Amino acid sequence: MKTPVRPVAIVIASLALVIFTSSGIVSADTPEEPSGFAQAASAMNPLNWKMPQLRMPNFKSLLPSKAEKDEINEKKDGLFDQVGKTASNSWSKTKTALSPKNLNPARFFTTSSKSSVKTTPVNEKKPGFWSKLLSPWPEEEPEQTTVTDFLRQPRVGR
Repeated sequence: MKTPVRPVAIVIASLALVIFTSSGIVSADTPEEPSGFAQAASAMNPLNWKMPQLRMPNFKSLLPSKAEKDEINEKKDGLFDQVGKTASNSWSKTKTALSPKNLNPARFFTTSSKSSVKTTPVNEKKPGFWSKLLSPWPEEEPEQTTVTDFLRQPRVGR
């Protein structure tokens, strides 16, 4: 009679396994410390990372208290209202400054500049360099105010 090889091999392998394994208490060896490279690799592994524990800050100290809220009487204008008012005021001042009635040259001169300056006597000593430099411009001859005064002027070329 012929026996199959495969079942016999399975029976021999299982008997060898039972014989070579001891039925005593199995205990593990003490764990070894990982090397420096193993520690560094473990620290770099994202699976070993832990999320930091963050607490939200308390903003209640920044908000006004109940007593301060009660003291508020009127609501202030918003940012857009302030910008609108500023732009409106600026435009009205620009229109006022550039209006044709305000561009009259007579308004630019004050009354003190229109008043006559005292003339100096002819026999006074002539002023020096610094006094000429720092003194006001000499007053020019008054212009002719009437037609007859204009016609009395000496003629050029005659």
